[in-house]
Amino acid sequence: MRRGDGLEVLEPGEVNCITIAGMGGALIASILDRGQSQGKLKDVTTLVLQPNVGEDILRRWLLNNEWVLTAESILEEDGKLYEVLTAVPEDPGAGITNANVYREVTLGDSAVVRGQDTLLQMGPFVIQAPNEVFFAKWQGEIRKLEGILTSLSRSELESAENKRKLIRDQIKEITEVLQCLPKDKQ
Repeated sequence: MRRGDGLEVLEPGEVNCITIAGMGGALIASILDRGQSQGKLKDVTTLVLQPNVGEDILRRWLLNNEWVLTAESILEEDGKLYEVLTAVPEDPGAGITNANVYREVTLGDSAVVRGQDTLLQMGPFVIQAPNEVFFAKWQGEIRKLEGILTSLSRSELESAENKRKLIRDQIKEITEVLQCLPKDKQ
């Protein structure tokens, strides 16, 4: 075992699989960014990442750095929700592309189509096969956003009104997605 800051303890080409878990998506993305700039991801074939929060930030980093999600899952343990993301380098010749992962999808039996932004936020694989934990996470997110709306309702500033509109739009988006997914999973 080696101890160090992020990928600093690795030499370029030393490993082909990297697992980073138990911290926020933004921190994981910054560790990967630093590692990539130092050439430490050059020979890596698989990333297994478990962000505690900020999954969307991490998905966006993967997309912007030509890493493609191949699997993701969401689970609950000891009252906490966890998402695990697995990614490989983009390989258009093998059909492993972000364009395939983030193409528009029609949800459920409805005509509701969602694109890249929704898939980055909610997860392109878990949205296609939602489980009880997925629904619990996003219903909890709606409750948090409603709490923020309540706090913002006390302000008469124009910036607060703009923020309220953004939050109402987020709630509407999440609600529409949840309503379109298979009901037997709720």
